[in-house]
Amino acid sequence: MTSSATDDELLGLLADCGELLARPSDPLTAMVDVVRKIGQALDADRMQYFVRDTSARVSHCISAWVREGIEPMRPGPYRDEDFDEVIRPLSRGEIYSTTLAGKSGRNLEVNAGSGTTADLLVPVLVDGEVRGILSIDQCRGQAVFPAREVSILRSMAVLIASTLGRSDAEGTRSRAVRRRHLAREAAMESALDVVGDLLLLGDLESALDQVLPHIGAMAACHRVVLLMRDELDGRPCHRLTQEWLAPGQPSQATESLSVLFDDVAPPGAVAGLASGSPFWWRTAGRSDPFSLRHQALGVAVSGALPLLVEGGYAGMLAFGWCFEPNLGADGVEFRVLQLAANSIAAALQRQRAIERTIERERERLEAVQFEQARHARHRADQLEAANAVLRAINQRMADGGDPVAALQAILEQAVLAVGARAGGLTRLLGGQLHLVAFMAHAMQPPGPPAPDSRSASRGTPSNLAWRHVEEDDTDGGLPWRDRSIEHVLDAEIFDGDQVVGVLRLGFSPAPEHKDAIEWLVEAICQQTALAIRLSAMSTELERRTRRETLLAERSRMAREIHDGVAQGFTGILLQLGALAETQSDLAHAKELARRAAGLAREGLADARRAVMALQPESASREDLASALAYLVEGASVPGKVACDFRSQSWDFGAELGPVRSHDLYRVVQEALNNALRHAQATAIEVTRTNVDGNPAASRGRRGRLRRG
Repeated sequence: MTSSATDDELLGLLADCGELLARPSDPLTAMVDVVRKIGQALDADRMQYFVRDTSARVSHCISAWVREGIEPMRPGPYRDEDFDEVIRPLSRGEIYSTTLAGKSGRNLEVNAGSGTTADLLVPVLVDGEVRGILSIDQCRGQAVFPAREVSILRSMAVLIASTLGRSDAEGTRSRAVRRRHLAREAAMESALDVVGDLLLLGDLESALDQVLPHIGAMAACHRVVLLMRDELDGRPCHRLTQEWLAPGQPSQATESLSVLFDDVAPPGAVAGLASGSPFWWRTAGRSDPFSLRHQALGVAVSGALPLLVEGGYAGMLAFGWCFEPNLGADGVEFRVLQLAANSIAAALQRQRAIERTIERERERLEAVQFEQARHARHRADQLEAANAVLRAINQRMADGGDPVAALQAILEQAVLAVGARAGGLTRLLGGQLHLVAFMAHAMQPPGPPAPDSRSASRGTPSNLAWRHVEEDDTDGGLPWRDRSIEHVLDAEIFDGDQVVGVLRLGFSPAPEHKDAIEWLVEAICQQTALAIRLSAMSTELERRTRRETLLAERSRMAREIHDGVAQGFTGILLQLGALAETQSDLAHAKELARRAAGLAREGLADARRAVMALQPESASREDLASALAYLVEGASVPGKVACDFRSQSWDFGAELGPVRSHDLYRVVQEALNNALRHAQATAIEVTRTNVDGNPAASRGRRGRLRRG
């Protein structure tokens, strides 16, 4: 390879390449033009520049120039261990140059594959390390690289190394600045995290008192104020909410400066903020009201960032400097202010959300209280209606009468109270539900209990149950379906833990307030259970009364027979006994026979009186005084017992009445019989008199008691 370039041209080449490498851009980027210029100037077939990674110990071709018709070489990567015969001399600062015959291993394989016959490699040393490799290849037969070209390549390598060293130094300085910049950003982001945390805690106003000094310190400004959107006297404005001032700065919280009207602000400022754009303003050399306002505060440069809350403009975070700050739109200070504005906007949005939540909760509580009050009024109306129904039921039960009629009245009250179209009351009798009362549009008497098609085990509902009407729902004749009834409420009637009946109510359409109806029906079922119990007790009492009356009548019949007929036979036996003792006195015997016959007639009369007494409203038609006189005189036994009756009062029976007259007659009869049988008296006297104004009978006798 022999270059046709003159020495001046080669020196010019070095100057051009040096100029390319001196540009402020990355020197590796300039290597594309450098490699092309060198390859063309030295008449090479292939010119390449490899960058070596000293830590990974690999090389990559980053720029190459190839003559037309020459096959390019693969860019790599090429590992140092595969090209040790090349890297070792280059690391010593030596030039590596050989033909294909002098290569081996991977080096031979790569060059043979790319058609290289000879190559020359010059190291680019930076701080004693191979950082790059300039490679020039010849592919057109045997070639020798002249010393002039070798010198040019060495000079070029030194120039590249110098550029890389300078770039590394600048990169080191840049990295240091960058690290400081990143450290400051990290510190500010940490401070902004603190700002965000403060805004999350407690009252927003108190949090802002702690947040604004942090924002002012991080942004290196002299004042930070929070202005919220407002309206005063119909004019849109911004009102000062909170401010932070650097030491020595005048406050903006005065009557003339605390409100900023929109028409005082620079044109388009508020509209820009409302659209989300920041606002900047320099007051120097200006005489408009806004600038004069800031000049009065000593502000040279001011700015504002919008606070967008829930998609709408809510206010601004404004800030100011007393001098011309060196800020850029991408500066850290501006980012601090932007992040602070976002944090405050988020806190405002959160506060509004909390306020809305509190307001919704207040409205919910008011609605609950209103509903509770309405429910209480509704329940009071239900109670009043229920009490009216129960009072009517209780009054009907207190009036007594037919128990079935009472159940019918209860059903009527229930149907009318709940607004049902029909109702039926069934009672459990003998294991079957029997219809004892029903009511439809026109009230009808219930009639005798009719068996229900539902048995106690099959159709009895459980407590309260709503269902659709069925075929066997009737009111004693007409099916409920034919009455346009659609819904049925079944309510069991309990007496203790036993089901004694079912109250069935039909509705069309379904009622709205089922809970109120169920509550009232439960109360009615309790009263119905009481009515059924009273009905059962009334039936049992009637049965017992009938039985006790029958037993009393039987006892009275026994007493009548004993006191009347038996006593008469006792007198007859006494007369016949005396007759048997008579031996020859015929007249005396006739008298005894006559008396026995009289006693028999008297016994017959007693039997008739007893029969008459058993008859309803029977009363003795005989005068009591005459009956007693006849009784006493008839008990006399001639020659043995003399019986005498005396009366000291008139109107004997009228004073006592039929029942007491009869009882007194029986008492005298029993006493007279006992005296004749047991006392062996010779004379018996019966006297009727008044004792303390009341009729009484006394008896006296002469005789002795029989021993034994």
